[in-house]
Amino acid sequence: MLGYTVVRDLATSGLDISGVPEDAAASITVNGTPLPADASVRVPLGYGRTVISVLVTAQNETDTKEYILSAIRPVPVYRYYRSTTDTPGVLIDVEHQFSFSENGLGLVNIDPDHPFTKNGIVFYLYQEELPGLVPLHHIYDTASFHSLYTINHAEVAGRGESWNYAGIFGYVYDSEKPGTFEAKRYRSSAMNAHLLTINQIEQGYNGFQSDSDSFYESTAMKVFVYH
Repeated sequence: MLGYTVVRDLATSGLDISGVPEDAAASITVNGTPLPADASVRVPLGYGRTVISVLVTAQNETDTKEYILSAIRPVPVYRYYRSTTDTPGVLIDVEHQFSFSENGLGLVNIDPDHPFTKNGIVFYLYQEELPGLVPLHHIYDTASFHSLYTINHAEVAGRGESWNYAGIFGYVYDSEKPGTFEAKRYRSSAMNAHLLTINQIEQGYNGFQSDSDSFYESTAMKVFVYH
């Protein structure tokens, strides 16, 4: 069995698989579907990793060789937030977190008295480490309930005593690539909270300002994702 991996962007929703066996009497199937001569088989791609089996069978119907093609696409990221009420009828955002699950799986829940609310899909990124990508780290503060997402190792290493490392959330580009959008990190000085977003309209949301002075050092943090 031979394996190959291809990386595709969000716009690629399928692959056309074609091939010609060295022995004209052999047959080819793609995920169990016979591959016609001089034609192709369309394989739809889901989010994340799609595994495609290309099986070549000799004329004797006994000898086979299998090729495994893995196609990797970005995965939707859901944003969740939770709020506290200091004044009746007034909600104050205290935390934003991301999850690959629309059911909130993977969220760091350190304040069960204030449940998360789903915002929906905000962008797409890769779940796997691939060439050209950098890890997006997640750290969170057990004192303030705030989360911070960063590609800066200095911010992870220099976090305060109350900040815990949740791990690598996903993988992003640190420079613009075809089809990507710039995601900037914003900071609310009033709440000391951070918001990573591709939507510039959210810059003034609840007092968030551009994070030109990031949490641990004076370096603007931006990444490139799909949308």
